[in-house]
Amino acid sequence: MFDHPIYLVGGYVRDQLLGVDGKDVDIASSLHPREFKKKCQQLKIRTIDTGIEHGTVTAIIDGVHYEHTTFRLDVSTDGRNATIRYSDTIEEDLSRRDFTINAIAKLNDEIIDPYNGVEDLKNKILKTVGVAEERFSEDYLRIIRAARFQARFDLTLAEGLKEAAVELSPKIIEHVSIERVTDEIRKAQKHGKSFFECADNLGFLSEILPESNELTNDERNAWLLQIDKAADCDEVQYFSAIFLPLKPKDISKLAKRFKLSNVIVKGLKLIEEHTLALADKEITASELRLLKISLKSYFEAYCQRIQKVRSSSDIEQQNLELIKKLEPQVDASIANPYIDGAYLKNEGLKPSPFFKEIIDLAGSLQSEGKNLEEISKIIAPHINRHKS
Repeated sequence: MFDHPIYLVGGYVRDQLLGVDGKDVDIASSLHPREFKKKCQQLKIRTIDTGIEHGTVTAIIDGVHYEHTTFRLDVSTDGRNATIRYSDTIEEDLSRRDFTINAIAKLNDEIIDPYNGVEDLKNKILKTVGVAEERFSEDYLRIIRAARFQARFDLTLAEGLKEAAVELSPKIIEHVSIERVTDEIRKAQKHGKSFFECADNLGFLSEILPESNELTNDERNAWLLQIDKAADCDEVQYFSAIFLPLKPKDISKLAKRFKLSNVIVKGLKLIEEHTLALADKEITASELRLLKISLKSYFEAYCQRIQKVRSSSDIEQQNLELIKKLEPQVDASIANPYIDGAYLKNEGLKPSPFFKEIIDLAGSLQSEGKNLEEISKIIAPHINRHKS
């Protein structure tokens, strides 16, 4: 398609060698970003300026994203961001990459592997390109990436890598934005338990999540088990597994520290507030109604956490079964209430704070299975009391 050598690079090549499917494709060439865009335009290929100021343009072909980056060399770094210049060869570009397993390129059927990454991949070894201290000092995020790759591919650390990581981990918070830290935690979800174990081993767990230092050995094991169980859950569940066992004084503050979305922050707060709602006794229909109204869209995640993620009591499991039986009439009382504002107005009651009180009472009665006639008789004295 292109009359210029375009190389497959980085994680895409690594995953391809491992037989893992990748959705997006990393590519590189000596073409400058605007030259690459021009060639794409000539071929009627849509492009996105992903990071054109840094040399990256994404081409979209048949729905697949090909992220093209011009060959680069680092001129200087500050521990996270590099000043770069464009280079002419794939070998120069590979020399600036983090780990040997990511410093592999492919041109048609030819493998370009100047740092023996293919061999390290076969031998399941995680090794930096060059000296570990130098590579980590260029970008401290690489220490977190080391934990993620080790966890994902079950790799053994090359000699000296752990020592360098432990020594330099205190630099992470100073140089790496919390958004990038959170992004790595997200990417690690499928192997979260192993990731946090590796994070501890490489010395940065206490840097990014000092609350974990307060856990006893038993609590730490239970915490890691929750993270493991949340591997296939939604983000609310995943972050609840990470944060709630740490017993933070303010779960919202902790979640916001990691720049999580308001949706996740709210979910964590609500799940924390209602943690033991099913733990004491058999739940009634009216109690379930109030719980559903309080949790709103997080109710399913709340139940999933009890059922799948955290250790739960027999009464909680029994309540989950009971909820299945109660849900139809409870859901109906919420979605299609017999008594609403219009009903109360027709009864001669003017809008007031008492509306909610009467509507809630009627909703609870409806959730318990009472019909409209029965409910009307029960709430009639309340209506009459507040008529002007």
